[in-house]
Amino acid sequence: MRDRDCPPLARVASVLLTVMLSVLFGGLPGGLTTGCSDDDPTGPKNVLGPWPASEDSLIALFRAAYTDRDLADYLPLLDDGYVFQFLQVDIDQLGLPPGYLFDRAAEEDVAANMFSGQPIPGGPPAISEIRWPILQGIGQWEDSYNPSFPGCRQRIFNFEMEIERPGDITLIFGGQQLFYAAPCDTILPDGSAATAWRLHAQVDLSETITKGTERPTWGWVKAKYRTP
Repeated sequence: MRDRDCPPLARVASVLLTVMLSVLFGGLPGGLTTGCSDDDPTGPKNVLGPWPASEDSLIALFRAAYTDRDLADYLPLLDDGYVFQFLQVDIDQLGLPPGYLFDRAAEEDVAANMFSGQPIPGGPPAISEIRWPILQGIGQWEDSYNPSFPGCRQRIFNFEMEIERPGDITLIFGGQQLFYAAPCDTILPDGSAATAWRLHAQVDLSETITKGTERPTWGWVKAKYRTP
């Protein structure tokens, strides 16, 4: 987790009004102090800026950071142990190793490339805009029953995303994503205790690549935008 400058309060208010979710913790003098037992057993961390007070506010901020292509807002939402799980069809078609996962370091690399507005030398073209017109949760958040992600909360979301790339095709993909949110014990500047949330895992359930079309999966996009 990295300290960062706090975004304007107007933006935080906009997120709150748009999604009508829990009150987000703002960047206060001295920041928030958080510690997650599964990835930081040694003690709390200082976190500046808005922090998700619920699983839904986590996903709202995740979406906002993606559409704004804001790396500074995006990375603090990821748990230290974050992983992205690929579809088997992508592992097979992209020639990835069996059981291939993106860890946090790989995700940082991909997000930096996708959000930079610059092409990757020897790789795919620059991204000028990311639109996320559909993001709808199915059912409710529930305790994780995946033994790989104990202590988390999980929920499936329907989604559709559009990635504009000047001079090249616009990538349009969708389907479902299974998100796992990890709770973090948090001490506010006033000394009160609270719970914050970070994205611990993302399981790709996108529609699969169909031969002869330009409809990729989320995992396919991530694999393409990793630094060669």
